[in-house]
Amino acid sequence: MSKPVPRRWMKRLDAVLMPAPYRALASRLMLPAWPRTRLAEHRVERIGEEVTATAQGSDRLGCLRVAGPLDIDPLSGLLFDDARLVAPQPGEELLPWPQARPDVTRRLRMKPVLREPLTVLHHGDDGSLAAFCSDVLPRFFALDHFALPQDLLVVITVSMGMTDHFQDAITDGVFRPRPVELMRQGRVTRTDTTYVIERPLAHAGILGRIAARLAEVYPAEAPAGEPVDVLLCEGGSARAERLLAGHAELRKAVADNRLDIVDPSDLALRGLVQQLRRARTLFAPSTGELSAAVLAGGTLERLVELPDPSGRDDPRPAAIAAGLGLVLERLSAR
Repeated sequence: MSKPVPRRWMKRLDAVLMPAPYRALASRLMLPAWPRTRLAEHRVERIGEEVTATAQGSDRLGCLRVAGPLDIDPLSGLLFDDARLVAPQPGEELLPWPQARPDVTRRLRMKPVLREPLTVLHHGDDGSLAAFCSDVLPRFFALDHFALPQDLLVVITVSMGMTDHFQDAITDGVFRPRPVELMRQGRVTRTDTTYVIERPLAHAGILGRIAARLAEVYPAEAPAGEPVDVLLCEGGSARAERLLAGHAELRKAVADNRLDIVDPSDLALRGLVQQLRRARTLFAPSTGELSAAVLAGGTLERLVELPDPSGRDDPRPAAIAAGLGLVLERLSAR
């Protein structure tokens, strides 16, 4: 009778047969045929639900408790049940972010890491500032809104966990005292219970919790300075020049130092929060940067979206504007 191959040798063999650069391609080819399963109704319990009326219609905030055992993919945050992809994902119809493709090759070889009850703080492969502001922060502070246990483990996908703004939030204590854990790319997390927070974008109470916590972590600087108008634009002046090509009045405001161009990638989270607190009107491209309005602490008077034909329009800022009691203004392309 032959002896089983030690796991360490299986890992080495896997590294030889499927090097990292080919795993994404292999997973993408395998995903369409990968087994799927629908969770039985008795495994999904709704423990909270609120409906908010917005100009775009009704927006629902909810919290689901899903019974396991379930595996969580570290790249996408998607749930697997007995190696089968859960479809649809709990609360999927309300998720305002694009889903990433999971790494299904992990199910062929890796022993899952067992964890206590948890919630996944982010889904998809979007590690942008817009995703941090419209997904990570609202969902995290919804945990307090639903009075979920303080020791509930909060896990974050690899794509978001390695971004500068998330790392700043961890280092500066934005998420304390709740435990937050970054999933590892080479490991699958298994849990007996997971909590799913559904779409808290337009909920004024949760946006207020974000503002209150940021005010504690990042006290206002003195003197705060005069209010300014800000164009928040990833890519800085070069991209701003293209966006403003058909808006002579805004180009003149930049030339007269009445409109500050801010590239969020140039600032730590603390500096970005301080900068946005001074903003009276926040301009941003239609690709989602206006979601950063949640960092301003309620000082904004106007939100103005500039059309960006090179990117896909992001619907999240409109819901956030409703939660802040503001109307999202959209400038037309010229």
